[in-house]
Amino acid sequence: MVLGILVLAAVPAAQFAATAGSAGIAAPLAATARPTGPAGGAVSAGLAAASGASGVAAGPGGYRVEDHRIPVVDGHGGDQHVSLDATLYVPVGASTSRPVPAVVGAHGFGGDKDELRTTLALPLAERGYEVLLYSARGFGRTGGAIGLASPDYDVADARQLLDWLAGRPEVLRDGPGDPRVAFFGVSYGGGIALLTAALDRRVDVVVPVATWNSLVSAFDPGGVLKQQWAAAFFGTPPGAAGVCPPFVPPVCPAYLDTAAAGALSPQGRTVLAASSPAGLLARLRAPTLLAQGETDTLFPLNEAVATETALRAGGVPVKMAWMAGGHSASGPLTGDSHLRSLVRRWLDRWLRGEEATSTGPAFEWAGPGGRWQGAPALPAAGGRVLALTADGRLSDGAAGPAGPVALANPAGGQPAARSDLPGVAAAGNGFAGLGPYDLPGQHVSFESSPLSRALDVVGLPHLRFSLRSTSGEAVLFAKLYDVAPDGSAVLPGRAVAPVRVTASPGAAVAVDLDLAGLAHRFAAGHRLRLVLAATDQAYANLRRPEHYTVEVSPDSTLALPVGPPVSAGVLTWPRELAVALAMVAGAAGAFGLFRRRRLNRGVPDQPRPTAPVAAPRSSGLSPPTPAPLVLEGLTKRFGRPPGRGGKEQPPGRGGKEQGCWPSTTSASGSKPARCSGCWVPMAPARRPRCAWPSAWSTPAPGGPPSSALRSLRERRCWAGWAPWSRAPASCLTCPASTTCGSGGGRVDVPWRKPTSKRPSPSLASATPCTAG
Repeated sequence: MVLGILVLAAVPAAQFAATAGSAGIAAPLAATARPTGPAGGAVSAGLAAASGASGVAAGPGGYRVEDHRIPVVDGHGGDQHVSLDATLYVPVGASTSRPVPAVVGAHGFGGDKDELRTTLALPLAERGYEVLLYSARGFGRTGGAIGLASPDYDVADARQLLDWLAGRPEVLRDGPGDPRVAFFGVSYGGGIALLTAALDRRVDVVVPVATWNSLVSAFDPGGVLKQQWAAAFFGTPPGAAGVCPPFVPPVCPAYLDTAAAGALSPQGRTVLAASSPAGLLARLRAPTLLAQGETDTLFPLNEAVATETALRAGGVPVKMAWMAGGHSASGPLTGDSHLRSLVRRWLDRWLRGEEATSTGPAFEWAGPGGRWQGAPALPAAGGRVLALTADGRLSDGAAGPAGPVALANPAGGQPAARSDLPGVAAAGNGFAGLGPYDLPGQHVSFESSPLSRALDVVGLPHLRFSLRSTSGEAVLFAKLYDVAPDGSAVLPGRAVAPVRVTASPGAAVAVDLDLAGLAHRFAAGHRLRLVLAATDQAYANLRRPEHYTVEVSPDSTLALPVGPPVSAGVLTWPRELAVALAMVAGAAGAFGLFRRRRLNRGVPDQPRPTAPVAAPRSSGLSPPTPAPLVLEGLTKRFGRPPGRGGKEQPPGRGGKEQGCWPSTTSASGSKPARCSGCWVPMAPARRPRCAWPSAWSTPAPGGPPSSALRSLRERRCWAGWAPWSRAPASCLTCPASTTCGSGGGRVDVPWRKPTSKRPSPSLASATPCTAG
């Protein structure tokens, strides 16, 4: 634990901003502006002076850029004056006679207005939206202390930005002082966006990304303090003066009391609750697109689920999208082009009022390989129910043996298990690769049988069990592992579900607990492992020693939300791009068939002009960025034209007739010891060839096969330049006993119709490879 805190203390504020979502979470919307001609128009001197504009510049595309200082008044008493640093992106053609809707963008914790410049402002401005980006109080070049998304500070500032936009002549208005506006926010900015939309009906659309429903449940889930994330957020940065960062007055004392007690203080609960949308969502009427990261231990998927549930109950149009990545992810996010498309369509539908624009299913998530899936609603727990047994199993059938299972909490809560180390990924040191683990005696586990088929768990699993404690108080951390056949285990999203239980000493307490949300595929042959641990390094553990007993009974169950079949998925590329690819594939197939027939008739090839393929239409929010494309069950076979002088060229060896290539060397390294693959010289349309790719290497003498050779274990088959008219090509291999000379070797055998992928009997009986 001490090591984790030291690592957090070493994370500079700029690096933490990426971990906290300011840069990392905005990555799905990354784009660059496309030049569309010179920016038009200029701001009149009178308007610039009235708005506090400090500069007007022409953008590289169809918009102009204006820098502004916007004065606002906020604070508990309405007596705090701050000048917000802002930039306005005005699309070409926007005017009093042709007003356009506006979008306000709020950055993440530790960021500033430039964070969303290329990810939001430029592509939306080119699409015809006016975009206002600003640095919240306490960040960037805006003065004042950090308001922690407080309604008295940050939300008050945001509402005055709406007033400012209502005074712009080129902004579309729904009424006097009421601009047509959407509020987009990332992480910290997402909380501001939700709170502003709840407290100001002028917000017409809201798009919060990777944010919270309740700061209380985010920092004190299940009544257990998330102390490492709290230290990263509220602790003093390296080299800074004082005991807290420059927050507004109520925040710092509340954090210091909480940190000293190892539990959320009453004042801390009050401060966090005041900055939480949870209690205000009944007032929010704006159509809402929620995007949440699947790898996020700060604001887990459960936060978005709570917001979506409340909004849907109130009849608000809402869509929830679970994207790959999050605050706990160290690499770039996947599925970014699809998220861009979701944002664009949501704004077009609800801000511009384009009723014909489809926003897709109500729930989408990034599945295996970044493939997005869709469903009418979040799958409910209960699609598959597993029973806990006293002998440590998760049973698919009838309940197994019942009885007590014991574990203990150590004195001081140390040593502790590990699930996640917040801030380590941003620090960029060797600790980022450390995986989760549990300590003997401090946890109990329940494991399923190997899965007969893949299982997609999408949603919030629900756990039921009974617990006893010697003192009546207990803290447990529930988590669900994916265990591979080799015994290695992965904790999806690094997420855990803490719970604090209080009862009479020795009395059994029924526990109903939603586990951390996940969207994860458990592959066939893998096992599910449920772990209940007494400690976790990221949390404030109980400091006194305790003995717990998990009472396993027929009511002890784990209910899993099972995702729909893969066929219910949605495209990750725009539809136009998919259609274009299909057209190209069809044209290539038709050309190959036509060419094959001509070759079989002995007709020489003629030059064929190629028609250009139309580029796919842009998604509108940015130039299209190719998303991961998964193709399965396809094969591709090319004919090979004659080499120089009419001789056929074997692959990858410069035309040499050398078919036996080595996989290992002899002890001396002077010559190959075994033939691992071969190609068979052939006459046109008579026999197949099989060969390694051209990129191959010979391992060091006596050493293991090189990584290059390991990657070439799958042989590549090809059929020469003449296509087959009656039988398919098949890969023929040298038998394991075949040896080669130092120069390689060659095998010539009559071709026979292949019956399987195994070596042909005629080849097995052929003369062994000889020196070539």
